[in-house]
Amino acid sequence: MRARHIFSCILAVSLALTACKKDKEGYTQSCQDVKEALKNESKEVLRAQIDRLIGQLSDKHHNQANLEALVTAINGQCGLQAAILCVQCIKTLPPQSEISITFSENGSQIRRTIDISSTQSDDMRFSSVHQ
Repeated sequence: MRARHIFSCILAVSLALTACKKDKEGYTQSCQDVKEALKNESKEVLRAQIDRLIGQLSDKHHNQANLEALVTAINGQCGLQAAILCVQCIKTLPPQSEISITFSENGSQIRRTIDISSTQSDDMRFSSVHQ
């Protein structure tokens, strides 16, 4: 359990140090851009960011432990607060999970839900964003 906690802390710190920098595809996102994308439910911007975070995980399979690792990574980004709402609870093919993301802006709480689906090899991938 202690090793898992240490790993989560190391992951969060490393992601925080690399957050909002230019990645391989030349995609540059500031924290404000990510928050705007959440507010406006901009799927393409969020897909790039969430799939980038998933790509940095050591295990990408769609399960509870890896969703927890993804939430830890999101929590290290730009003052966002993420929490798992459900794991593979949306009975689509493939089943989807939901993660709530909350942040403050001008004294208001903004809350959006992202859906995480699976690839054919059962790796997690961003699917959608909604209120």
